[in-house]
Amino acid sequence: MNLIFFSLVDLFKSYFNDNFSGLEKIFESNFLVESWIDFQQSVGVLSGSDMVIASAPIVLLAAGITIFLGVAGEAFFKRTGIPDIAFLMVLGVIIGPVLGIIQTDTVLEIVPYFAALALIIIMFDGGLNLDIKQIMKTAHFALVLAILGFILSMFILR
Repeated sequence: MNLIFFSLVDLFKSYFNDNFSGLEKIFESNFLVESWIDFQQSVGVLSGSDMVIASAPIVLLAAGITIFLGVAGEAFFKRTGIPDIAFLMVLGVIIGPVLGIIQTDTVLEIVPYFAALALIIIMFDGGLNLDIKQIMKTAHFALVLAILGFILSMFILR
């Protein structure tokens, strides 16, 4: 870190009566390596279901990495024209079976919640993009299709 940052840390330490005494240790050169090791150990504990909630630094680190990858991925895919789903599929294979960060048993337990959340978001977005005039023009076709689908399914199930 640069000299200005550490001088600001010293200023804060003197102002708050040394309540920030561990701040220099956080910004050592091997901070990222140690954080990555802690992250892997915490993910291993979480995937083993021994602990329900991760610690705050792990959650914030994961959220920061996710946001950074999302912004960087969006910029990359805008420039290249490659669909972003390809990146997400490769990332899923890497963090799942290849590195073993995410355990399939743990994921299968929380998939219904994320599926419900995804459905809520999709329906909300669809509702925001509705055109009432277009709905009024095509409502009779939708009604006929719904009635025919209901009648056909009743005959098939009998």
